[in-house]
Amino acid sequence: MDAWLARAGDWSAESESAMVARLEPSGERQVTPAPTLSLEEGALVITPSAAGHSLEYRVGGGRWQLYTEPASVNNNNGIEARAVRYGWEESESVSGF
Repeated sequence: MDAWLARAGDWSAESESAMVARLEPSGERQVTPAPTLSLEEGALVITPSAAGHSLEYRVGGGRWQLYTEPASVNNNNGIEARAVRYGWEESESVSGF
């Protein structure tokens, strides 16, 4: 464990204000770029703008759901999606179909 901590670093003693300063060097939280939506063979496909973003979607203003694979949706229900990244603001919501 000591060897791993020497390589990876131990941030557990870092204060929250120091962590915020390190993650938000300009004083502003970075915003996750919005994903893109497409409909392929009747399935919703959400593509992140960069690796490491989690994706979520909702249909007809319902509850947000984690996107893990193309989802069957009725394209008349109003689909929204957004991207989230730990430590960043979530993206704007994008709509389609």
